[in-house]
Amino acid sequence: MRIDYNQSIDPPAPFISIVVAHPLRSTSEQQVMAKIDSGADITALPMNVVQQLNLPTNHFLEIAGYDNQVVSLPVYDTRLTLAHIRVRLETVAISENHAILGRDVLNLLRLMLDGPALTLEILE
Repeated sequence: MRIDYNQSIDPPAPFISIVVAHPLRSTSEQQVMAKIDSGADITALPMNVVQQLNLPTNHFLEIAGYDNQVVSLPVYDTRLTLAHIRVRLETVAISENHAILGRDVLNLLRLMLDGPALTLEILE
């Protein structure tokens, strides 16, 4: 599966469509665009998606961003589907309108980022 980078941002970046769902209610799900971020330890979802799906809170996690500021954030139990995988994982919420796909999910996939061609390929 080959996907073009999102060129509406500068510099262009690899995004993929994911389906986010409540872990116990399969009727509650939303499609979200997610930026591929190999520097992120954990996947982060838009706060409005977390609220609309009423995702259950598991615990709190101390997280440091690129500025080294440590914050304590609630961790949500989530079901996520993309490409050929479906996984249940813990996520955090962010104020962005797109998700951040971290290494907790990326390490389950074989990806090829082709910067010069501005394409992302998900390999079997």
